[in-house]
Amino acid sequence: MDWTRKRTLILIFFALTVYASSYGIRWSGQEAPRNVYTLPLSIGDWEGSDISYDHDLLASWLGTTDIVFRSYQDHRRGYMVTLYLAYYPDIGSADMAHAPEVCYPGQGWSIRLNDIVECTISGQQVWVKRLAIEKASQEEVVYSWWQTGRAIYARNSTYHLSQIFRSMVSRDTSVIWVRISAETNSMQGKTNSGEEAIRIFCTEAAPLFDLYFKNT
Repeated sequence: MDWTRKRTLILIFFALTVYASSYGIRWSGQEAPRNVYTLPLSIGDWEGSDISYDHDLLASWLGTTDIVFRSYQDHRRGYMVTLYLAYYPDIGSADMAHAPEVCYPGQGWSIRLNDIVECTISGQQVWVKRLAIEKASQEEVVYSWWQTGRAIYARNSTYHLSQIFRSMVSRDTSVIWVRISAETNSMQGKTNSGEEAIRIFCTEAAPLFDLYFKNT
């Protein structure tokens, strides 16, 4: 890309950012739309169990009190995944979300792989972020994405740009951030079992994620 075109794109992006910021100020005195949907503990063959954590501390770090942090297990197929889901009512609060590239190294994990893969979510083929991480003898695979309505974004840059456009045409900039992880050697030594578990869980559970936006 030549410098003239690059500079033009930068100026356009800057103008959009300024416009979106001024638009947000106009709504700052009004209550943002909010949803009270509760993700069930039982989803098909998956049975959930809440993971203990300091809710107030995590909420202060991540800018929301609407958090799901659970393990889900499919006893029939021998699969288990960990789900972390956070609902944000607007752009400002969502800016406090932590990317997995930041969270996991901070907890002592090493990232072996960081890429974008195609996955079926709510009946549509979409792209999500995938990490392969390890710590001592533990190995896990992690899928994550941003979701606004049924639109799903793997990359932060794409998500932020989409939110700028949403803020121009709609008051609603609510979003969820989804992270699903599983051990890669959790079933009979198969190194791809974690990936299989996550993809099956996404097929069955992800349609429920759409319900976070049913009243917004």
